[in-house]
Amino acid sequence: MGDLKPSVPEPAPVNRGQVVADSLLDMLHGCQQPFAGKAAELVRQRDAYGRSKYGQPLMTDDGRNTLEDLRQELGDALMYAHKARMTGAHIDKASEWSDIKRFAQLVVVILEGME
Repeated sequence: MGDLKPSVPEPAPVNRGQVVADSLLDMLHGCQQPFAGKAAELVRQRDAYGRSKYGQPLMTDDGRNTLEDLRQELGDALMYAHKARMTGAHIDKASEWSDIKRFAQLVVVILEGME
């Protein structure tokens, strides 16, 4: 399996740094793509959920390994995608599939900005 390590438990986040959702929402607001509005709404919903769960927003200096968190979340996304395929989950090609695909593409665009 190469250099992949098993999932590593991360510590509880600390409230330090910049609010990630605010910066991402600013980026999406400046985006000229019509899909940016749907992405921004998802970010707002996930931010509210995270604040409820952790008592704070996702912060840049929260004491966690950001790339490890991302790797684990992408592993979960792979399993959910395969689960949908295995169960024959109905995807409305006109909206749901398009949204899922665009969210995945947006992750790639953001990560390519790191190179």
